[in-house]
Amino acid sequence: MPPAKRPEITLTAWVAMRTDQVKVNEMSYGPAVFEMQLRNLDAASVASLQDSAREIQAQSREQSAERLQSMMLARLGEVLPDLLKKSPK
Repeated sequence: MPPAKRPEITLTAWVAMRTDQVKVNEMSYGPAVFEMQLRNLDAASVASLQDSAREIQAQSREQSAERLQSMMLARLGEVLPDLLKKSPK
């Protein structure tokens, strides 16, 4: 008998942000609401990205904010193909 196939696990993420006012180039806008939902994200890739975020955050005292952002963007670029492999919506 062949080994049992492990079920593929996906995640759904929902983000909502609200603000009373946003100021851009001396112009004020608002109130504003931003909502986004991502479905069918590869769970293992999300976990890997979370681990990387914790590791990078642990370096926050030694690195500049710009360097930390660059490190996280580089890691996201590495994980992105696997993160999207389950055809997220």
